[in-house]
Amino acid sequence: MPPVCFRAKALEWPLPRGDNFAMDDLTNYRLDEAEKRADKADARFDRIDGTLQEMKSELGFMRARLEVTATQNTVWGAMATVVGLGLGLLGVMVAVLTYLQAFPHPH
Repeated sequence: MPPVCFRAKALEWPLPRGDNFAMDDLTNYRLDEAEKRADKADARFDRIDGTLQEMKSELGFMRARLEVTATQNTVWGAMATVVGLGLGLLGVMVAVLTYLQAFPHPH
């Protein structure tokens, strides 16, 4: 492995173990703490991943619901258009017939 830079002092990895037990204990303590933090971070990432998967499935459900709603809205819009055109045509026919009744009819 390449040398590790710690406080501007290059150290060879793995660190040599000497007779300095206090330093070894401190190093082991720091490694244990780092492992605990890494385990906690892994647990958090797993929870975040689970939450993201739930959100993804919920978005898929919402997308499907919006597609159905859009289809239903299209049907209602088409029906309203047909009714509107029918009423408009009926109004034009009534207006034309009323206009034609105003003229005298030849007998």
